[in-house]
Amino acid sequence: MRRGLAGLAAVLAASLAVPACADRAAVAARHPCGPEADAATVRVVDVYAATLRHLVASGRHGEPGAQVLYLTDHAVPEFQETGIPEWEKRTPASDSTAPFTPAVRRCLEDARFDGLPPIRLVQGWGDPAIRTEQVAWEGWPAGQPVPVRIAGGRLFSLGGVPARGTRLALAAGSLAGENDATGGLFVLRHDGRSWRVTGEERHWVT
Repeated sequence: MRRGLAGLAAVLAASLAVPACADRAAVAARHPCGPEADAATVRVVDVYAATLRHLVASGRHGEPGAQVLYLTDHAVPEFQETGIPEWEKRTPASDSTAPFTPAVRRCLEDARFDGLPPIRLVQGWGDPAIRTEQVAWEGWPAGQPVPVRIAGGRLFSLGGVPARGTRLALAAGSLAGENDATGGLFVLRHDGRSWRVTGEERHWVT
């Protein structure tokens, strides 16, 4: 009798596990990175996509309808962006400057994300891959350097993503040219299904 009950319990456990595994596989298959992406890559990409959507939708990071979203190909800590020392921050953020992993790079550039234009990774301002244009207005002084702006997009930078936790702070910013940059420290939470920006601790503009 005991053997029979044990066998029945095993069958029930297996039947419950199959749908759970199938659900996880279905979610992985629907992810922009594809079913082969590991959990660490998915975490970083999801945090970055949620942050970029928030920045683009805020209206403070360029006009709607950008043709391309340039993204620095390595983590940029907030101290580099703002000069705010780590000990003054209410919510510590990563100080990593590590390059994106090959898997993260591949997903960000090859996948398409709802609410975002195509992403192109670059080394930073001055990368020849960034298309720019001169924006001198009428009456610009002769012989003076002509300001340059990014044509049809902005250059974004994002901080490192901690490996664990359902709440994190992420440095993020963007620029379109000289004296046209903005950013801040953003707080994100995972609600059990996806990441979303829930607050902003600091904001800066140049």
